[in-house]
Parts: sequence; structure tokens; C-alpha cells
Amino acid sequence: MTYSKAQNIIYYIDISNSIDNILQVIQPSFPISSMEFVQQRNQILALTNQAVIYVDPYTLEYIETVLQSGFTFNGMSRLKGLNYVIVYDKLHVYVIEIVAGQVITMIDFWAYQQFGFIQSANFLSLQSGQIFAAVFSGAYPLIWSIDVEKNQVTFKGSFSNDCIQLISFVFILLKRSLFLFQAQLLFMVP
Repeated sequence: MTYSKAQNIIYYIDISNSIDNILQVIQPSFPISSMEFVQQRNQILALTNQAVIYVDPYTLEYIETVLQSGFTFNGMSRLKGLNYVIVYDKLHVYVIEIVAGQVITMIDFWAYQQFGFIQSANFLSLQSGQIFAAVFSGAYPLIWSIDVEKNQVTFKGSFSNDCIQLISFVFILLKRSLFLFQAQLLFMVP
């Protein structure tokens, strides 16, 4: 399934065939900006302008509303391997458990307004199982830890521009050093 956001048309494509592979074309009655298939429900979680809804995967007919907002939603991202998505507008970040279709927690960005409006939000996950929400505003990235078992969110902090520039500089130096090290190894091979 592919999606044309500009035209709001959904194309169902048979990827096993390279010729005549369009199986179905649907133009939903509402705008869709992002979609995630939820296998356990056999439904699509769709992000519209001001709502997160479930739709039928074959007809794109509305099934149920998970969340509505007074603001326009800007994006949705899924944490691979877990049943959660982050949905965000300019002042709120929502964590939704997609099998149950429930909002687990909400981060209200009003208190952090000095950092600007939310431009994007995404999950970060450590091998230890810790989950974080990284929220990028006009000024700084802000980090919250998320405990999905207890539905708790804890603000962990932000990075200043100086810190971001330093991290970028160190990363560039490390990349150059690694490249030079690889180049030296290449020239040392007989």
C-alpha cells in the first residue's frame, strides 16, 4: 500500500508483480497524513488533521476514534517492536497503545513554550528497554523518559545549542579520524 499525500489517494500495490501491480485505488472521504497497520486488530491507525482514528484496511471506512485535538496533528511515528505510536501537534505529544487504542500518556508542551513549538517527536529506545520521547522544537531537543507500565512521563532535560554544536563537532572529528584510520589501513594492506 502506498499513499499520495498531495492527492489523498491510497494505492494498494502487489509487490510480488512488477507489471500491472496496482490492485486497488481508494480516495478516502477525509484527509489522511499518516498510517500504521495494526496487525492484531486487522485495522489501520490513521492520522487525520485533528484526529487519530481506526479505519478498515480494505475500504478505508471509519471504525473508531482514538484521539481528537483542537490543534492540527503534525506527525505520527511508531516504536518498532512495541505497540506504541507517538502523535504530536504543536503543543502536545501523545503516546498511544495501538492494540487497545488508548492514549497512555500526554506531554503538555505549554510549560516548555520558551523552547518554541514542537517540530517533530520520535521514540528513542535503549537495549535495556527504557523508552524515551525526543521532542524537537525550534530551539532545543527535549527528552522525556516514558514508563508505559505505570503511564508515567519524566522530563529528563534538554541540550543547549552549544552542546549540540560540540556534539556535532566531536562527531565530525570522530568520523574524520575513523576515515583516516580506515584509509591508513587500506594503504597498509600489501
